[in-house]
Amino acid sequence: MFKRENRDEVIRLRVTKEEKDVLKKFAKEKGLTMSAVVAQALDNYLDATAPKDFEKMEVHYDGKKDKALTRKAQNALAFSKRFDEIMGNKTSLYDMDKKYQEAYFEKLEEGVKKYKDDEKSAKENKNRE
Repeated sequence: MFKRENRDEVIRLRVTKEEKDVLKKFAKEKGLTMSAVVAQALDNYLDATAPKDFEKMEVHYDGKKDKALTRKAQNALAFSKRFDEIMGNKTSLYDMDKKYQEAYFEKLEEGVKKYKDDEKSAKENKNRE
């Protein structure tokens, strides 16, 4: 599982007795030291919160890189990032109230339909000329 190579730093961690018992039980079940469990948890947290470069992200399906799914995931994340920027990073699309999400998507559908209609009429006008 997880092995720490650098053992030269020591930190103290305050936990409740109940938290210590849970940690001790988990470490015993996994055959690890409590330090190794805490170190792995910290590494997992840092990995999860580190900024990601979504442009280099890959999606794998059945053990193989799936280019179509990778592109869809990158587009979805780019959309979400842009949405958060527009909303001033105050409202995430994922945290939005369901009613607000529905209203947002209705407006989006109207906008896309209007765009397609405008595009279609511009094409027709060009063909008439």
